[in-house]
Amino acid sequence: QDEFISVFILEETIHEVLKDRRNLRNALKDAATVTAQIKNWIWWGMFMLVILLSLFTLGVRGIDAWVGFTTFVVGLSFAFGGAVKVAFENFLFLFGGHPFDVGDKIFLGNTKIYEVKRVALQTTELDHYGELRVVQNSSVRATEPLVNLSRSKSHWVTCDYLVDARLVTEEFLEKVKADLALFLKKDPETYQQEFRIDSYEFVPPEKIKLTLMLTMRFSFEHLNRSRIAQSKAGIAFAQALHKHGAKYSTVIDFPEHVGSMMVK
Repeated sequence: QDEFISVFILEETIHEVLKDRRNLRNALKDAATVTAQIKNWIWWGMFMLVILLSLFTLGVRGIDAWVGFTTFVVGLSFAFGGAVKVAFENFLFLFGGHPFDVGDKIFLGNTKIYEVKRVALQTTELDHYGELRVVQNSSVRATEPLVNLSRSKSHWVTCDYLVDARLVTEEFLEKVKADLALFLKKDPETYQQEFRIDSYEFVPPEKIKLTLMLTMRFSFEHLNRSRIAQSKAGIAFAQALHKHGAKYSTVIDFPEHVGSMMVK
């Protein structure tokens, strides 16, 4: 049987290719701008060196020339020293660490998901689903937690349940793990098979917190699918606990960060 590519898939593919080309063009343009800014600092340093050599050539005493030059440099450091330091740190952050490119989706500061629109030496322009455009100082951005979602291949999901302490035995945990392993094997494309259940924290009155931690294959393009998979994993965990005698009430909370589902 012949297989055909639908018009929708073709349109989506063309759209993604054009978007990637546009992001690459903007990234190269921003890189050229940052390079030009750095070049200006280098030219100023060379210009100061030429002035110093010219003073030596004109017969000015070395000590006098050096004192005058260092006085001038110290004066500039008081006026612009902070800006030079910040620019150098931003340069190391952007080109040394290379945390993102134009078009990448990033999770910044444990608050919101942004798309990188423009990168400069001093500022970065971010977009939040077309609703909020943020121009952030690079020195602030470098100190905040940053997750590049576009480069992520997997992420952790955690589910917490409070269970009666008398039920939490090795046999109980092994039965729950066996049920979860069977559940995860049904959808290997979404769930990776690595998971564990922690039972270290005691919570009054006579409760133990069971924490399920599992890895999921991350895809920003299928964010809704990932959220649904999180919900199914939480439900499967609850059903396994209930099957083996646990009694509990649950509240499911989905924060914006896809990797931080909390079930309590």
